[in-house]
Amino acid sequence: EERAAAEEEESQPADLIGDRLKEDVLEQKGRLQRLVAKDVQPPDPASIRVLRGHQLPVTCLVISPDDRFIFSASKDGSLIKCKCSLGSRLAVPPASTLRGPCSSRTAGACGGGLAPAPPGMCTCIILVSGRGLVCAFQSGGSLPGGDSDAFPVGEVESGKRLCVVPGGKKGTEEQHMGHASHVLCMAISSDGKYLATGDRNKLIMIWDADTCKRLHIFTGHRDAVSGLSFRKGTHQLYSASHDRCVKVWNVAENAYVETLFGHQDVITGLDSLSRECCVTAGGRDGTVRLWKIPEESQLVFYGHQGSIDCIQLINEEHMVSGADDGSVALWGLTKKKPLALARQAHGMQDAQGLQQPYWISAVAALRNSDLLATGSHSASVKLWKCGEGFRKLEPLWDIPVVWMGRFGKQELGWGGVSRWGLPSLDSWRRLREPLTLPCPLQVGFVNSLKFSAAGDFLVAGLGQEHRLGRWWRVKEAKNSICIIPLKWRATAPSPEAPDCS
Repeated sequence: EERAAAEEEESQPADLIGDRLKEDVLEQKGRLQRLVAKDVQPPDPASIRVLRGHQLPVTCLVISPDDRFIFSASKDGSLIKCKCSLGSRLAVPPASTLRGPCSSRTAGACGGGLAPAPPGMCTCIILVSGRGLVCAFQSGGSLPGGDSDAFPVGEVESGKRLCVVPGGKKGTEEQHMGHASHVLCMAISSDGKYLATGDRNKLIMIWDADTCKRLHIFTGHRDAVSGLSFRKGTHQLYSASHDRCVKVWNVAENAYVETLFGHQDVITGLDSLSRECCVTAGGRDGTVRLWKIPEESQLVFYGHQGSIDCIQLINEEHMVSGADDGSVALWGLTKKKPLALARQAHGMQDAQGLQQPYWISAVAALRNSDLLATGSHSASVKLWKCGEGFRKLEPLWDIPVVWMGRFGKQELGWGGVSRWGLPSLDSWRRLREPLTLPCPLQVGFVNSLKFSAAGDFLVAGLGQEHRLGRWWRVKEAKNSICIIPLKWRATAPSPEAPDCS
């Protein structure tokens, strides 16, 4: 019996290694499907964290490969880097060309002033009320100087510095370090070294993801850049544009590689994994396309009846897309028709007396699993389960994006500035113990969705307007980022959600 027990113990590590090798092989072949959706529990609305800072609708976001940072961009042209730990936040200026952040001279001219910060946070908060500019600085730090438009911001409570790049005014592209128009897409390399962003001015900007310093600008597209993706494990970048073409770039060498043609309308989204290929959503041409770069060929897929606005790969062999006809489609790369199609995925809306489906404005997939998420302007984010073999779509949960706010330290936005004004020191003393109050948040448009690599949280980028236009404007909505912790049953690994309060 002892010998049998010893042999069993020795065989267990071998079994684990074998299972891991089997998973690696399936992942490389694009056939891996971890069945985790059955273990997801309904998220607690009170645990959702809302981060604000962009002046205009959030259009895109990415999560760093190590799940430590969130990068977001907006129609105001600004970029924000937020750290998911210890309640960190950032201050962000409006979209205006600044030759350096505010100083005591500009603060006085604009009618702003200094306000003492609460204990344990940055030494001071400088508010330029006349221009809506908020700058936060670390304890003991000095005002950033020089002509740089990107400046480090004291991270609330953590003591580290993160970066903010404000947007610029139209016509200042040559002088301004950041974007001077709507940022529509972004991507981060799998090693976390490079961040790429694309805008309506036909520009692709490459950034150092650690410092948020601009490294290079790619030009070549003839219209707005609407999709970006790095090939996994490389620094090869794919870009899609409203000029109907896909371009390939080598970011490490700052080099253009080639251009691919085929779509008959503007391209609205793009994604890729480790293979030398990418998938695109063709908007009103009603097609999804797989581009095989080495073979210089493409596969065309049909299935949606409206404009296809978003797309993401689940693994190397399957993908999910969403359209403005309200449908969500699951695709296999070996079949030109959807494997599964959910119509009116977010229900129907009564817009000006006309019944029509809620547009699908964002999709996300937990890589190599059966868990999906979709977003619209229906006041919720929806989780889905892929059936076995990706041949079925089953709705799991509707996550109402309603924030149970805490009026106090929890209430502070990026930089420690209250969303309803600048708190005085007396008010901080009175609110030493934050009061929890229900504070519903009108969701607006879910313009971007991303799962963390570990699957422990989902991030949604919200805006008053759709990412690609201004067909509707939800005035009550807040341009913000929602971090939704995912709860798992005990049978599945239960990752800890980041504390982004």
